[in-house]
Amino acid sequence: MGSWPTPPARLRDNASNHPTPTGWRSDKLVKQPTAAAKRPAGSSRRSKRPAPAASRPDRGAGSVETPADRALRRAIRYQAAFPGSDIEAIASHLAVVNTGSAMGRAVTRHLAAFDLNPARYSLLRALYFSPEKRLPQNEVAREMGTSPPNVTQLLDALERDGYVARAVSETDRRVTYARLTPAGEAKCAQLVPDMVTFIEDSMSGFSAREMVQLRTLLARLRKNLERYLPGED
Repeated sequence: MGSWPTPPARLRDNASNHPTPTGWRSDKLVKQPTAAAKRPAGSSRRSKRPAPAASRPDRGAGSVETPADRALRRAIRYQAAFPGSDIEAIASHLAVVNTGSAMGRAVTRHLAAFDLNPARYSLLRALYFSPEKRLPQNEVAREMGTSPPNVTQLLDALERDGYVARAVSETDRRVTYARLTPAGEAKCAQLVPDMVTFIEDSMSGFSAREMVQLRTLLARLRKNLERYLPGED
């Protein structure tokens, strides 16, 4: 049998500190023969790969660590501490978390150009898309997925900015409406189309089929999280 292929330089172990692995390196992971043959017939449990010998890839001078590299490096640390853990599940989870955080930061920076934050934008958007550019405050909270006290604080700020006004219902004085002012409508007429461009740009390079697949995968992930989010839709 010939020798194993030489691993890429960025993931190669320091030979003086780590023994030569019994598998081979490919796509940053140590590939080992699976234990499928040892499992009972019909078992669908995903095989768990052992951690790579090195706890941190040797990247070489001048190289830059990518977000995917960071997720893998952190996953390797988890598996080093808990050898039975699934490194692919951990790395994938961390990649989703990191991407969500990056998306949030990008939205926040984009909205800063309009002197708004994501929460205030979400409230303005909810009113902008309502038929009469107004909604009862409790419906605003439902639309945003937040609590009525949070909506009250947001309305206070947007009212001070002149974008929103509150008015008691003509038919039920227990109900208070939030509505866009003319200044608020003008702001949204500029802001909302700009956000559409931002959203489309964030998904550039994906085919329609890939975006459908992405939504399907994210829905499955969300389903897995339901046990940790009791009472949430």
